[in-house]
Amino acid sequence: MSAIQLMSALAQPTRMEVFAILAKHRPGGLPVGELARLVDTPANSMSTHLAILARAGAVIATRNGRVVTYTAAPEAIRDLALFLVGECCGGCEHVSKNLVRELDSACGQ
Repeated sequence: MSAIQLMSALAQPTRMEVFAILAKHRPGGLPVGELARLVDTPANSMSTHLAILARAGAVIATRNGRVVTYTAAPEAIRDLALFLVGECCGGCEHVSKNLVRELDSACGQ
């Protein structure tokens, strides 16, 4: 995971909204057309946003025939948070232990 790539992908408002919607629809995810409708974005623009999120590791695509469904990858956010805490807090043990516990709980692990 590239922290810069993930933060950059989520820094764009539409992509952040898409990730939040997908996180709420875990574990089943949503098809591209439904995401485009919910975010009120043209399908071709949605495909571009999803491709950027997928390259950053924030979402995962699965194909079933002609339908592509996307799901959020909250573990990517967990890993980003852990990276930031490790780098910014110098690995402060009391912060890291609590954060790992909270992030694992939030990610269903």
